[in-house]
Amino acid sequence: MTQHELQSNTRRRTVAHASRRTAFTVVELVVTVSLVAMLLTLTTPAVHDANRNAQQLQLENKLLNLTRLLEGYRATHPSNRIPTLAAFVEWYRNLEPTEFDNNYQWEEGSEVIEIRKYDYCVEVRSIDYDGFVLCLVPKPPYRTGYFLLCIDQDGHTVEERSDEEGERIYRERMRRARWRVYQGLGDLIANSNGPVEASAVLPYLELTENNYQNAKQLDSDDDEFVGFVEFEAFMAPKEDDPKSLAIVRDTYRDVFAICRFDDDNIMPGISVVDFASDAADVFSAESLAIPIDQSVAKEGVAFSLYVKLRSAEEARFDGDLHSCEESVQSFRNELAAQSDKSISSADALMFDYLASVLCPEALPQEVDVP
Repeated sequence: MTQHELQSNTRRRTVAHASRRTAFTVVELVVTVSLVAMLLTLTTPAVHDANRNAQQLQLENKLLNLTRLLEGYRATHPSNRIPTLAAFVEWYRNLEPTEFDNNYQWEEGSEVIEIRKYDYCVEVRSIDYDGFVLCLVPKPPYRTGYFLLCIDQDGHTVEERSDEEGERIYRERMRRARWRVYQGLGDLIANSNGPVEASAVLPYLELTENNYQNAKQLDSDDDEFVGFVEFEAFMAPKEDDPKSLAIVRDTYRDVFAICRFDDDNIMPGISVVDFASDAADVFSAESLAIPIDQSVAKEGVAFSLYVKLRSAEEARFDGDLHSCEESVQSFRNELAAQSDKSISSADALMFDYLASVLCPEALPQEVDVP
């Protein structure tokens, strides 16, 4: 074999070896990527669960801190009922600086205590003789259920409940919101014989001495709470009642009927102050989610209406009143299109007013009252 042939054979072997080595490297790469993918598939749920558990633990620690604060309030203001958040916040702000000062974001006039960095709002639902019941309500778009954490006076978790019991307590908040709507609309409709300017409804939903005194008339035992017995006594037919008040009594009766509890200890009464306080602090897209679900026959339509209200609320929060007005108008247009189809005309009228409360700039000029 000549020198030239020997060099040629050597080059061919080198190229063949390189080709085989390249092919082997690609196989190694594919196998390596597959193994990494399998490892990620196996470890991702574990990492997710670990993060979720850590977040849940942090959240529970914050709830325990909140419980201790509430216990401090109850020690200063003995009561078996939940304090109004406004009173609790006032007491909290008068405390000496503590480690809790930066943990919570208070919303004046609301019952929602928002814990930062989490997808939950914490609602202090009730106080019983053994401790507090804290309701965790996921924020939109995560609102798929409810979670209750019952904490005793020593800060120990007593019981966890979800969905059914959570919704039962959450509906009480909805009932109070609807009460305020009917308080204004009922009086307005009862005393009207034709079209009503929509802007006229807002004074009925604001805090006034007259509203407070009207609510006090229901509070027969002067404990600043109106219980079911007191309300039913007020609702009993009276021969000297003006006929024009019948619709008001009927709507009030309906409001109490939508969430009637077998256990009076869960909802011993509604605060007189709650009856008369500013509706704007209660009404929100989220607070209307359940009433909309209950009133609209088609789930898709209910969700579409909720999304429009949510968009209006977020736009107003951002100061974009033009977008807020557009979203409210879109909401009202869909209500009109679905009236007497997926939703009754009476409920459509009620939600039309509620949308106006969310964005007064979008108030209709005139609404026909049936």
